[in-house]
Amino acid sequence: MNPILNALMTSVLFLGLAGCASSAKRFESIVPGMSGAAVTKAMDHGPSNFETPTNSEYTTWYFGPDHCVLFKSDHVVAKDSATSGNSAGGYGVSYDEKRLAQCLAPGQAAKRATERAFKIPGVGSIHLPESNLEPRS
Repeated sequence: MNPILNALMTSVLFLGLAGCASSAKRFESIVPGMSGAAVTKAMDHGPSNFETPTNSEYTTWYFGPDHCVLFKSDHVVAKDSATSGNSAGGYGVSYDEKRLAQCLAPGQAAKRATERAFKIPGVGSIHLPESNLEPRS
């Protein structure tokens, strides 16, 4: 492989990993009581998505799929991060679970909380819908 191309690819990889690590570190600096402006400054950008339940003083900001912050009257009251769950593998096939970040206002129903996927060589990833995992009565 071309040494210049190899060095460039290595640099891009390290920059990507550094970005993930610094984003997690910035998210850890968020504490209850912070304002929305302070959270934006701490994260170095605003949310990628947000939602406000009808007739509520709560707002949830999402920073990608892995982090969320719950505000009440523009002050942080809670935050959450995605976590890895069960995983298994063998013969090239792997199964992975990921608990998604959820910040719910009081009385708000939880949405899909866990992603589950099989990774099969030559086929790709097969994501299992939540409804296929419920026990049948």
